[in-house]
Amino acid sequence: MKRPAILLVDDDQNILNLFQMFLREEGYTVETASTQEEALSMVKAVKFDLVILDLILEETRGDWLALELYEIDGDLCFLFLTGFSSPDINLESLPIKICAILTKPISLEDLGASVLEALPRESED
Repeated sequence: MKRPAILLVDDDQNILNLFQMFLREEGYTVETASTQEEALSMVKAVKFDLVILDLILEETRGDWLALELYEIDGDLCFLFLTGFSSPDINLESLPIKICAILTKPISLEDLGASVLEALPRESED
């Protein structure tokens, strides 16, 4: 069985490293991007099952980037990360598949549960 592929997009390198290590240990293939350009380039080159995307990035908003990524691959599912308890962005109006919205700080347990709900883990067979 193919391991589900996840793209992590955040401008905080510590979050990228921690989440990447955790999700790889859980059996997922995980790539990271810290900029809009890197994320767009990766989605053009690799088929991802899930994009975990910070809602506020240094150079752009996550919802705008999600729309650009969705134009490249309309099958993507998005899990948004936000530092705000009620983001001032209307995500429900986006024509994309949103699996979850998690509020920072995010525990690895919550991240794992949300990803597991969106994607199956690699079979141990």
